[in-house]
Amino acid sequence: LWFHGRVNQPELSDQFRPLPMAETASCDPIPAGAWETFNGVDAYGCEVSPLSTLDSRLEEVPQCSIEELLDEDEIVQEFRAGNSRLVERLCTLDAVRTLVEYITQEPSEGVSQGSRFRRPFVAAELLACNVERLFEVFVQPGNVELLNLLFSFMDSLSRSSTPPALASYFCSTVMALFAQYPDDIAAYLRHRCPNELLDVL
Repeated sequence: LWFHGRVNQPELSDQFRPLPMAETASCDPIPAGAWETFNGVDAYGCEVSPLSTLDSRLEEVPQCSIEELLDEDEIVQEFRAGNSRLVERLCTLDAVRTLVEYITQEPSEGVSQGSRFRRPFVAAELLACNVERLFEVFVQPGNVELLNLLFSFMDSLSRSSTPPALASYFCSTVMALFAQYPDDIAAYLRHRCPNELLDVL
């Protein structure tokens, strides 16, 4: 209805009246270090390390053993991916010697069953990753002891007790090494045993 030139609107009941706007709460700055409470903690309140177990191992001082690294689940994947810290650790004379020992010698007594089978397998996987820097250690001047250690496995082939798994690891390593450095390995074999070894290989 029109009344005195304006619309006569009915009053709104209380339930339809808009609520008064609440006062804006002040936004105080977050205190320094407040987020540190959540650093390294997951949604369940459990501590979470920003580093993987493998990376944590590589940062240990003094250095952890090669055996401890071989027990890490991610070692082969990280080595293939070129983890610089891991490559640096494994491509040393002592580390390569340990890997070769695992694929050419039966584990000593007292080694746990898990380590007895896992470590030689992981060592063989690392040696078969075709990482050139690792194979360079074999052919560097003065490192002929590594090749002597590797091919000493041939002496055990005459024994019927030679574990088939070790024979497989040895073959895969020699094939990968020969593919990378055919001239160096062929020259070594001619010097070591010109007839038997070359005939077998």
